[in-house]
Amino acid sequence: MRGLEVAVLFTDTDCQSDMLHLVSFLKGHLAKGSDNESKVHLCLRRLPVVHCNRSVQLLLTLHYLENTFSSQPSFSLLVIDSISSIYRVDRFSGGECTVCQEANLIKCSELLDRLRRNYHIVIFANTPAIMRNYGSDPGVSEVPGSSSLSSERWRSADSATSFDKLYLFKAWQRIVTLRMLFTKSHVSKD
Repeated sequence: MRGLEVAVLFTDTDCQSDMLHLVSFLKGHLAKGSDNESKVHLCLRRLPVVHCNRSVQLLLTLHYLENTFSSQPSFSLLVIDSISSIYRVDRFSGGECTVCQEANLIKCSELLDRLRRNYHIVIFANTPAIMRNYGSDPGVSEVPGSSSLSSERWRSADSATSFDKLYLFKAWQRIVTLRMLFTKSHVSKD
């Protein structure tokens, strides 16, 4: 099994990543052989993990990463797990002023957009379903500038529903170019 051999930077914002599970997964999915341990080690060397639990930490990390992306072109993917956990911390600790609550995250969004444009990296940020707008009737309002992937079909930017809209700050919603919705499917065992 041969991958793309690119580096991925994983940003853990809610301290939920389980590296032992990742190692077990890699061992189970890499080609079996005498050098399986070295393959796992090589994969893990291409996956630096950064922990940030506040927006100011994420902002400082992104500024540092700009130098990393410019000096190491092997980095092709930046994963943020999850952007909503930082948003919730900022909303909770930011007082009454929405502008104060979102100031650092707006700067993060601008920097992420610049990293995407200047270094052609893919940014994958997830958010749990609890950040979705369940209260609205799907199909009533539209979210311009994004598209969605559901288990049923692709949705274009013009057909995105209010269900697709995330409860995140507007600067983040502006930089999202593709939105995917993953759901668990229950398969009955007959």
